[in-house]
Amino acid sequence: MEIIDIDFRKWPDKPHWHYQMYALGEDEYGRWFWAPAGTATQRGSETPSQASSTWVKVIPHSGWWSAVFQSGSDLNLYIDVCTPPEWGDGWVKMVDLDLDVLRHRNTETVELDDEDEFLEHLKTLNYPERVIDKARTSAAELMLHAQERHEPFGDVGDAWLSKAQGLEATDKYPPLPRHERWDSANTGPTTGETQLQVSVIIPVRNGGAYIGAALDAIASQTYTAITEIVIADGASTDDTRRIIAARAAQDSRVRVVDNPGGTTPVGLNLAIRATSGDVIVRCDAQTELPATYVAEAVATLQRTGAGNVGGMQRAEGISAMQRTIAYAMTSRIGVGDAAFRYGGIEGPTDTVYLGVFDRKKLDAVGHFDETLIRNQDYELNARLRAAGHEVWFDPSLAVVYRPRRSLRALASQYWQYGAWKRHVITSGKAPMRLRQLAPPALVIGFLGTGILALSGTRLPFYALSAVYEVAIYSGTVIWFYKTRDKAALGFAAAVATMHFAWGAGFLVGRRQRPNEA
Repeated sequence: MEIIDIDFRKWPDKPHWHYQMYALGEDEYGRWFWAPAGTATQRGSETPSQASSTWVKVIPHSGWWSAVFQSGSDLNLYIDVCTPPEWGDGWVKMVDLDLDVLRHRNTETVELDDEDEFLEHLKTLNYPERVIDKARTSAAELMLHAQERHEPFGDVGDAWLSKAQGLEATDKYPPLPRHERWDSANTGPTTGETQLQVSVIIPVRNGGAYIGAALDAIASQTYTAITEIVIADGASTDDTRRIIAARAAQDSRVRVVDNPGGTTPVGLNLAIRATSGDVIVRCDAQTELPATYVAEAVATLQRTGAGNVGGMQRAEGISAMQRTIAYAMTSRIGVGDAAFRYGGIEGPTDTVYLGVFDRKKLDAVGHFDETLIRNQDYELNARLRAAGHEVWFDPSLAVVYRPRRSLRALASQYWQYGAWKRHVITSGKAPMRLRQLAPPALVIGFLGTGILALSGTRLPFYALSAVYEVAIYSGTVIWFYKTRDKAALGFAAAVATMHFAWGAGFLVGRRQRPNEA
C-alpha cells in the first residue's frame, strides 16, 4: 500500500505538521488516507508524538479544506480550512489557514475553532484578501455541511474509517514512523525540488500603470517552485522598463526580453522560448493573480491531464468608468454565455482566460499564432483541443482584470476583437460559436430596420430598439440595485459600445498591422 507524506504549512510556507499515512482509496469526494494508532506526528521542530487511535483523512479533489475522521476521541470530525493541495511524488502539501470545524461524537455539536488565531494571523502573516475571503466562506459552508452530515461528512466518512479499522486489525500495516526528510522539511519548503517547475510569462507594452501590481501578485504566490518570471516588453515608452528593472534588482527570477514589434503573440512566444519550466503560466500586465492561483492551477492541471487550465476574468475597476465597463464585462447581457467572463461549472470548454499550460503539450502544438494580433488565445486553444488535449475551465481561478478607462478605448478594443474573430473563423483557424453571431446580427438588424424607417416603415426599427433598450436598461437597474454604485448607471452605454463595436468590427473591421496594434 502506498505511503504518502502529509505536509501542513503555515502561511506562506512555514513548517507546521508532518506525518505519514497509507493511501486508502479514492472516490468522488477526494483521496482517502489512514494512519494506525501509534503513527508518528510532528509539529514543526517539536518532539514527535504518537497518534492514540486510528484515523483517516480525506483530501478533496478541489476545495479549501481537508478533514480527519477519528476513533477513540470525543471529536469524530476535524476539518482544517486550508489552501487547495499541491501533489508531488509521495507527498501532498497544504497551507493551514487556522480555522477548524469540529464535530463532537456524543452530542453531534459543531463548532468553529481558532477564530482568534485567524484574526491575528491575517494581520501578522499578511493573508491576501482573496485568501481571507475564501477561508471565511469555506468555514461557513463547512459548518453547515458538518451539522447536516452532508457527504462526505456523514456515512461516507464513517465507512472509510471502518475500512481502515478493519485493515489495522489484520496487523499487516504497522504504525508509520517519523520520516527522515522531516529534518530538512523543518528548515524550509519540503517540496521545492520535486514540484513541477513553473515559468510565468507576461507580454507588456506601456503597462507602467499596472505592471507593479501584477508583479506584486506573482511575488505573493503560495506555490514555491516559480523559478522564472519573463516579461516581453514591446518597446514601451512609459515607465514600464524602469519599474521592471527595479523589481529585477529585488527578485532574480525577473527577466526581460525585447519584443520590438510590440504584438502580444510575438511577445508571448519570445517569453516562452526564454523559459524552461514544466508549466507555463500566462499573466497580463493588467491582471492580478490571487495568491493561490498557481498552486490551484497546477493541481488542476495534474488532476485533469489537460493541456491548458484557466478560469474567470474578474473585471474590477478603480475609476468610475472602469467600474462601469467592469459591470458590462461580467454580465450575460454584455458577454453572452462566455463562462470565463461570469463563471460556470468546472469542466472542459472551448477557451479560458489567460492559461496555465502543460509545457510539453504547448510545445507540441506550436505556441501562439504570431499572425493574430487578437484572438490568438482562442486559436491556440482550438489547436490544443484538435490535438486531443482538453482545455479545462476551473471557476475558482478568478483573476482580477483592469478594464479600459474610457468608452472610446473600449470601442477600439471590441472593434479589434470583432475584426480578428472574423479572420480566425473564416480562415478556418478555429470553429464558430453561435454567441459570436449575436453582435453582428444586432448591427445588421439595426441597419436593416433603419433603412426601412427612412423609407417610411418605422415599426420594425422601433420594435427592435424597444426590445434592445429594455434589455440593456434592465441590466442597468439590476446592477445599480446590486452595487448601489452610481457607476452602474452607465451600464447600458458600456454594453451598447461593446455590442456595436464588436459587431461592426466583425462585419467590416480591417485587421490591424503589427505596428498599429
